[in-house]
Amino acid sequence: MTMSICGQLTPSAVAAAHVEDMLRQGTTLAVHMLRWLSLCFGALSLVFTFRAARTLVPAHFLIALAAVTIQAFIPQFLFISAAVSNDGLAACMGAAILWQAARVARGAQS
Repeated sequence: MTMSICGQLTPSAVAAAHVEDMLRQGTTLAVHMLRWLSLCFGALSLVFTFRAARTLVPAHFLIALAAVTIQAFIPQFLFISAAVSNDGLAACMGAAILWQAARVARGAQS
């Protein structure tokens, strides 16, 4: 909080405190939590993409790293991962299915 020289609260400090209180309740809090959940799904899809690439090309670590880097820096992927939508979950599940399909194709046990 900002205080004046006399130790009094300034109007801007009171307004800032009010805005901070509004961000910690109700719909705004729910939206922030859903954005974090969507972001976690996006990060998890990167992990699954890396695992799928390592399963398909186990001898080349740089190919798996390149696959994750390309996916991570696609602007639309970043936008969707930070927004409240089910697209992050769909990307995560798609990458997980791709990884499992690659494991089956390579003959991995369960």
